[in-house]
Amino acid sequence: MPDFPDLVTPATRATKPPPFESLVARARVRRRTRVATTLTLVVVAVVAIAAGSALAGRHATTRPITPPTPSPDARTAAIVRTGSLVSYAAAPDGSVLTVWQRCARGDAHCAAAWRLTTRAGSWSGLAHGSEPFAYAAGNAFVVTSWDRLGDVVDNDGTARPLRHVRSLVPARGDVTVRSAKGLLLLDPRTAAVAELPLPPGADALAEATVDVDGTVYALPAFAGPGKVWVARFRDRHWTHVVLSHGGARGTMPGYVVASGSHAAALSSFDGATILPVGVLGVTADGGDTWTMLTKSALPFGAVDSMAATSGGTLYLTTPDGEVYRSAEPNWTRFERVAAPRRTGELQGVGDQVVARIGTAKHPRLIVFDDSGWHPWPAALR
Repeated sequence: MPDFPDLVTPATRATKPPPFESLVARARVRRRTRVATTLTLVVVAVVAIAAGSALAGRHATTRPITPPTPSPDARTAAIVRTGSLVSYAAAPDGSVLTVWQRCARGDAHCAAAWRLTTRAGSWSGLAHGSEPFAYAAGNAFVVTSWDRLGDVVDNDGTARPLRHVRSLVPARGDVTVRSAKGLLLLDPRTAAVAELPLPPGADALAEATVDVDGTVYALPAFAGPGKVWVARFRDRHWTHVVLSHGGARGTMPGYVVASGSHAAALSSFDGATILPVGVLGVTADGGDTWTMLTKSALPFGAVDSMAATSGGTLYLTTPDGEVYRSAEPNWTRFERVAAPRRTGELQGVGDQVVARIGTAKHPRLIVFDDSGWHPWPAALR
């Protein structure tokens, strides 16, 4: 894997498009979690009470009755009960954290809450900020948003606020999370977050993941006109390979996942919400050598989600909800597996992969392993 030269030279920088890594991520999330515009009965009741109180005030000297403000617990329960699922994360011990959002008057007025379900019980809390996300960090969880750092939620429901530090060296157990600052590196043990180190010449990363040994695999947001590179950060040193030259196809970074000595990175083109296959790069030796698979070598033409098990099986879904997995150890051959219709949003959880099915209002989770798929045991609400 060669050392990183400058990604963006003065000549190419003039052709660089505006930063788009956040726009791409938002578009993908919105595609999966689009929320219908609804007015809830609670909002209607509050409006009716307020209108009646104002009318009574015209004919009496007593102060109008103001409806009490719901307690945080009541607000949280109402959001979870009536909202739409916008994000989830699952842990190897069977715990799951879900984030729910309820909107009125389109997306202009939204409230969000998280619910954690473990074998020991359930906890919940408000998710502050816009467009919240859930992440697994070992057996703990992280809730962030575009405009707020967020919290680490421990397995007993305790929420610890994230704190920004100047820098972190990627280590075992770290995860990457999104915020308005882009991709951040998070140490869940200390709740510290910092900007990820960038490859030389890169202004931002479109995607990144931390492997179990602390190695970071990343896709720079811009690697030069028509290029997509996959970069590896190990021992405080960046190396890279060219994933896709692209030419006139307008290539863009897609997804990157890692599991032990395995990693896979996707380049795409033509859009942010559906990712046609440009090149799927795979490695089975920790990123030292890569095999580049084009669309003609794969049984699928577009990828909607990717995840891998700890045992080294790669799963992918298509925009139509079909599910494929690697059929041999090097991740160069794939087979379709039986799955419910329109399966999507995969997450690797130990030796299994969890997937989301159903609608945002009535979601379910299922689990894939070597024997097929099974329902997730815990109720989401």
